[in-house]
Amino acid sequence: MKKTSLKNNQKLLSRIVKVLVEDYKDNQCLGKTATFKTVTFSGDKNLIGKFVEIKITQAGSWSLSGEIAK
Repeated sequence: MKKTSLKNNQKLLSRIVKVLVEDYKDNQCLGKTATFKTVTFSGDKNLIGKFVEIKITQAGSWSLSGEIAK
């Protein structure tokens, strides 16, 4: 299952996904995609509750990391 999850997450590398920001901790925002994948990225606390477009830069088995799309 771990390999399958990693393979699926790697398909999102360099793509822009819409994320609902749910939490903020240690200068990192945490949110979920429409398919409930967890995404972390640098951002401000005022983004909680908002949708943000994120470019995925790293993919792990259970989470994704990215940056705010410009």
